[in-house]
Amino acid sequence: MDKLKISDQELDALREIGNISAGQAAGAFSQLVSRKVNLSVPQARIVAVNELGGFLSQGNIELAVHQRILGDASGLMMTALSNDAAFQLVDFLLQYGPEKRIRTSKTLTPMDEDMLTELGNILGGSYLTSLSKMTQMLFMPSVPHFTKNFTPSSLQALLSRNPAIDYAFVIFNELAIEKTKISLQVHLLPDPKTLPLILKAAGGPG
Repeated sequence: MDKLKISDQELDALREIGNISAGQAAGAFSQLVSRKVNLSVPQARIVAVNELGGFLSQGNIELAVHQRILGDASGLMMTALSNDAAFQLVDFLLQYGPEKRIRTSKTLTPMDEDMLTELGNILGGSYLTSLSKMTQMLFMPSVPHFTKNFTPSSLQALLSRNPAIDYAFVIFNELAIEKTKISLQVHLLPDPKTLPLILKAAGGPG
């Protein structure tokens, strides 16, 4: 695998796309919990796929919502988070959402998993919408799937469906609701033909 060269300008542009997407997703989250939600992107990285396991470990990632990218491009989209982050999100949704109840179970219920899947779908869809506008290509998310006990083996199983993928955009997100801050990771894994088009649209030579 050749080392990908990316300029500071391209990385800044990709981070800005992340901020725009995060703002759109925050608006949707705010409606769900009837509270002001801020979603920022403190950092964005482009890494080889064989380095992704380290980022999963770094974030204590145990859960993931993943989708295939459809339309003019192909690849994978994944929202990844820790168990602690998942419980915090579920608590806010239950407490401030339409049901307004307190979670009593110490494990994620099927309903909890459905809520997290929808949140991942909102976040992933926001990023793909922004990419569509930036590149003038159609990026569409497939039906989202939720995986608990997400491990490096789980990641390899996903990548085996798209063996040509070499690189991933890892976008670190910080979601703030009232005084609570929750860390999430968004992983965008485009196919090799799509990657240079994204970089070109981000201000590079492509």
